[in-house]
Amino acid sequence: MENENSQQYGTIEIIAAFCITGMIYMGSFAGPVAAQIMNAFGFEASDYKTINTIPSLMMVVLSLVSGGLTSKFPIKKIVAFSGVFLAIGGLIPVFTTSKTMYIASKVIFGLGHGMIFPMASAIINTLFKGEQKDKLMGIRAGVGALMGAGYTTIAGFVGKAGGYKAALSCTAIAIPLALFILWKCPTNELMTKKAKVEGGEGEKKLTTRSYVLFFFMFLYNMMSMALLSNLSLYLSGEGLADSGVIGTISSMNTYLAFVAGLIFSKVKKVLGRYTTSLAFICVSISFLIMTNCTSIPLFYVAVAINGLGFGFYNPSITLAVAQSAANPKYGALAISGYTSAIGIGQFLSAKVLKFINDNWCHIENRADWKIARWPIFAIAIGSVIFITLTGGKDGKKKEA
Repeated sequence: MENENSQQYGTIEIIAAFCITGMIYMGSFAGPVAAQIMNAFGFEASDYKTINTIPSLMMVVLSLVSGGLTSKFPIKKIVAFSGVFLAIGGLIPVFTTSKTMYIASKVIFGLGHGMIFPMASAIINTLFKGEQKDKLMGIRAGVGALMGAGYTTIAGFVGKAGGYKAALSCTAIAIPLALFILWKCPTNELMTKKAKVEGGEGEKKLTTRSYVLFFFMFLYNMMSMALLSNLSLYLSGEGLADSGVIGTISSMNTYLAFVAGLIFSKVKKVLGRYTTSLAFICVSISFLIMTNCTSIPLFYVAVAINGLGFGFYNPSITLAVAQSAANPKYGALAISGYTSAIGIGQFLSAKVLKFINDNWCHIENRADWKIARWPIFAIAIGSVIFITLTGGKDGKKKEA
């Protein structure tokens, strides 16, 4: 029965499932025009960065909400409903320059983003098994990264030609994507009903390993958020690049993530669970380069290495979290918990890094990058130790 579920789906249905990941990256349209938005609404850099973590904060709660909703509604219906919030939230700043309305737009956008985020992985984890699940999880990350790269590149050039309003108008694409997903995406409805029948009161759902992974992901995302969130502000602030170039540099992250996603299953066969450590090492290297370079070509290289790391990290950690559940049927719950940890880390990122710099480091240039690079390196080393202690490459050591 291992591949029973996957045999019933054609290429169009699988593409529709991958489009859920594409909806996660709707925020990419704002990246290359961040400096323009900040100036138009009159935000200080620190305030702007904090406000833009609102969707991550909402993801903390809403990912758990969407995980609970899967017992009542098919994943594709939850995603389609959430797509409406993404479009509305993304479009509000096009029609106003009110700070209050900008904040409100982030709240509305966060409603959609928070519910969709865990569903992109959950639907693959739910409907597919074994090696095919590994392959599709990697491809899913790659396809999502490619769509994110496309969004970033489009926003960069559209923003250069027509300003930030033109770039943000592109978020309207969430509506046709939602309709396509609703029409063609496979449904998990029958499997959800089966899980409800088999579930038992008081049954163990998550393990100690699950919570350790949540903590690791909280720390990692709190630090790694600093790289791309500051790219536009640093490069434009230092006069190194305009929005078009910044958009192209940012897109290297997602192009390389696409490549990494495509080869993920092959790399995982060789490295096993240590693929996650490789991902963290790549991200560490990218931070080390970006804290010191002043050459635009080096920024391309650094962001590309970061994308490679993200492309390995995304599917490997998602599979690890899903497998950490006490029972495979609770994999979606584990993914929702992991998503909440991501949200907390991303929301606190700007605040924590600013607090560290103001009170201890007092770094003037590229402060967030210089502070974040060492914790990420420590996480890379810690992941090697953790994986070794919990079963090594194949994870055969079982938790009591």
